[in-house]
This record gives sequence, C-alpha cells and structure tokens, in this order.
Amino acid sequence: MRRSLERERRVIATIVFLVGAPGIVLTWLGIRLVRSEEKEVERRERAHYAAVAADADLAVSRALGFHAESVRDLAERLGPRVGSLDEAREVLAGSLEKEGVYERLHLVGPDGRLLEAHDAKTAAPAPPATVADESHPALASARRLEFVASDPAAARAEYERIVRSGPTDDGLACLARVGVARCFAKTGAREEALSALEQVVSRHPFATDTSGMAYSLGARLEMARIHADLGRDDSARWTLLDLAEFLLAHGDRLPADQVAYCWARCREALTRETSGPLAHGEPDAIAARWAEIETARRAPREGERERVEFEAAVGPWLREWLARDVPAPRLPIPVHFEDGWRPVIAARLRRDPEAPPLGAAVAVLDRERVLGDVVAPALAARSLEPDAVWIVTDMEGRPVVGELPEGSREPWIEVPLSALPYYRLSARAASGMGGNSSASTGPLLVWALVLSVGSIAAGLYVALRTVSREIASSRIQSDFVSSVTHELKTPLTAIQIFVETLREGRVEGPRETRECLDLLAAEAATLSRLIQRILD
Repeated sequence: MRRSLERERRVIATIVFLVGAPGIVLTWLGIRLVRSEEKEVERRERAHYAAVAADADLAVSRALGFHAESVRDLAERLGPRVGSLDEAREVLAGSLEKEGVYERLHLVGPDGRLLEAHDAKTAAPAPPATVADESHPALASARRLEFVASDPAAARAEYERIVRSGPTDDGLACLARVGVARCFAKTGAREEALSALEQVVSRHPFATDTSGMAYSLGARLEMARIHADLGRDDSARWTLLDLAEFLLAHGDRLPADQVAYCWARCREALTRETSGPLAHGEPDAIAARWAEIETARRAPREGERERVEFEAAVGPWLREWLARDVPAPRLPIPVHFEDGWRPVIAARLRRDPEAPPLGAAVAVLDRERVLGDVVAPALAARSLEPDAVWIVTDMEGRPVVGELPEGSREPWIEVPLSALPYYRLSARAASGMGGNSSASTGPLLVWALVLSVGSIAAGLYVALRTVSREIASSRIQSDFVSSVTHELKTPLTAIQIFVETLREGRVEGPRETRECLDLLAAEAATLSRLIQRILD
C-alpha cells in the first residue's frame, strides 16, 4: 500500500511538472516575442527620428551655408575695393547692419593679424590694431594701408588719389606716405620708401594719428631700420641722432610716453654714444619713466584684449588656410575664445581671382542669434510628432533651444549638429507622455511574467497540497481497514470453529450442541454489529 502511494505521489508530481514547465516555457517565449517586437518598433522609431533629425540638421547647415556664401560675397565685393580702406569699412559696416547673426566682421592680413574690426554691439569700428614690438603702434595705419595696397603700382595710385583729393588733414597725407613707404620697403623699392618717409619728416613733423602719435617719430624709426638693412650704419646712426634732437627740441609738444619710447629706442641703438643729444638729460629718470611706460604698454588697452584674443584664436589656422590653396569652408568653423567657442566664417580677399590672397574677411557669428534666428526656425519648420519635443543642448546637457519636458527621461535620439558641433539635437517624450513603446510596455511585461510565474507556483502548491491530503486520507483508510479486518476476523474465526465442530460430530449430547449454537448466535450477533458499525 505504502509503495503504491509513493508511486502515485511521483506520478502526480510528474504530471504537475509536465503541466507547469510548458507554461513557464510558453511565458518566456511570449516575453521574447513581445520584446523582439518592441525592439523592432523601437528601431523603426529611432530610424524615423534619425531621419527627422537629419532633415533638421540639413536645414540648419543650409541656413548657415547661406551665411557662409554671404561672407564669400562680401569678400568678392571687398576685393575690388582693397585700394581704399574707407570703402572697405563702408562695405563691412553695411554687411554688419544687414546680417543679423554677425557678432563681428574683421579684415585680417595674410599673417593672421587683425587689421579692422566692426562690432555689432557698438555698431562702430573696433579700436584699430597695433603692430608688433619691432615697430611702434604709430605704424598701425601704415600696416593697414600696406594691406590694402599690396604692390607699388597700387601704392602709388592710392597716394595720388589721396593727394589729388586735396586733403586738409595732414594725418591723411602722412598715412598715405607712410603706407606707400612700407609697401615700397616690402617690395624691395627701399630708396623710394626712404624718399616717402623723408617727406613725412620734412612736411608733417607734428601730424598725429588717432592715438596722438606723431607720424614723424615712426617715420624716423622706420628710416633708421631701412638704412640698417641696407648696411648704411652711419645713415641709421644719424637718423636716430636726428630723432633724439627732435625729441629734445619738441618733446614737450608730444605725449610723454611716446617720447620715452622713442628715446629708449634711440638709447638701445646708440648705447656707445658719449656725446651729443643722448648724453643730455637724466638717464636714471628716463629709465624709470621708460619702465612705467613699458608696463603700461604691455597692459591691455581698450580693444587690445579683444585683438590679442582674436589673433590667438583665429591666427594659427587662418594663416595655414591662407597659405594653402584650398576652398573656403562651406560651414562655420568652431573657434575657441576665452569666453567660449564661436562659429567663424572666413573668405579670402583677392584683387582678382588669379591674384594671391591679400588676407581674409572673417565673420564671427553671434551664438544666441544663430540659435534663435537659424536653429529654432529650422526645428519649427520640420513636421514633428506631437508626442515628441525637440531641443538643442550644449555639451553639458543644458537646453539652449526649447525646454526639457517635465519628468524627461533619456532622449530617444541625440545627434550633434553638423554646422554647430558643440550643440546636440535630441528628441524627448512630451510632458505627460510615457515615452517610447519600450519604456511603456517594459513594466507590463515584468508584471505579466510575475503573474505567470505566480499562477504556476500557486497551481503547483494547490496540486501538491491536494496530493498530500489524498495521501493522508489513504493512510487513514489503510489503518482503518487493518483495524476493522482484525476485529472482523475474531467472530468469523469463532463461527468457523463452531461450524466445523458441529459438522464433524464432536459435540456430545443435546446440551453441548445447544451451547455451540448459542455461541454461534452470539458471534453472529457480534459480527453483525461490527458490520453495521462499519456501514454507519
């Protein structure tokens, strides 16, 4: 009996396992099927949003490419006007006023040096550039004229144009002569350069530029440099001595810092002089004054910091680009400044298409205006879904176009803008939306799995509980049958004995026969009661 029950238990457990295991397997297969379907839906969604993002990115690139084309048009308009800086300034100012996304427009020389800058915030030309230490800032105007007149013929034409116009400003005439002299010196016509500089010294000894610097001071320094380059040491020496005499005679009419600067340059070149103008004055006082002037000169002046920053940021790649005969970039180039990066567009300046570049027109774009006037309309013009929010973020994830929806999760898709690589375009679920299909059905799948496993576990528990109860009931019944069998065997055995005794005739006399019959009747009654009790 016990073995039978154990066998039944194993059979029932096997049945339960065979029923539960397929349920678990089917549940797992269902989850895998749903997940694969979700992944396919997610893939299609991502492909769709990627296409929309690419469309928006292309629109932004086209818009900024239009501005790059505008800068190239500006360079083409500036090319024929390179002989006149005033006309170039007018073109720059007009373009700056017309194009709302420009923060600054620059004229840059072939060496990457900033020559002219127009600022949209002030709507006026930025402070003019200064030159390197080997020549005084007084020659900055000459550098600019050298830029716009890159050959002797153009320099003579520029000079004749200014002279014919009958300028009443000595500074303008000096500017022309100094610029022509610089151009002659650059092209090897040094004698003509010396002649032009001598005219500056003799005709306009006290004419000053916008900074108050006398043109004649810079002209004398330039003459001394040209004489030294030609090997005329005596001429260079006498030119510097003449400059020292001029400073002693008219130093009170000139700015003190410029006098100290030129005086120090003379002392550097004529350190062995023990007589003459350089022997006069107080050397210690002059040296102390020069130290103050040198400190002040090295400190950034108004507009100087912007120039230095611009040349440091743009100069290296601009010089390399101008030196290489490669097309202009069709999209803005990200350039790092001290206060962050700016999109920059550059175009070469040429007098004619075959001539070497004279420099470049450089436009620094205003990031805020680019985002508001170019990027935002490009996103608004796309056919975007109502459950998606498209925003543009910076590298730190801060939104610069659009706002993050409440409860925003990870973006569905995020790509950098081709024209503005430091910004990223991303699509996110709108406020109140559950997100994409994967995010919304994921919890449902988890709960389905939990319920499926729970129901199977509950079924197994109920089945095992029922089997246990049946086994206990069978055990009770077995014990009961054993007990009843024992009780029934006693009267049956007695009846069988008395019957055999009577059959074999071993009873003597009627009295013993009567006793046997009475005992049979008693055992029969006992057996009847036992059977009745079992039946009840």
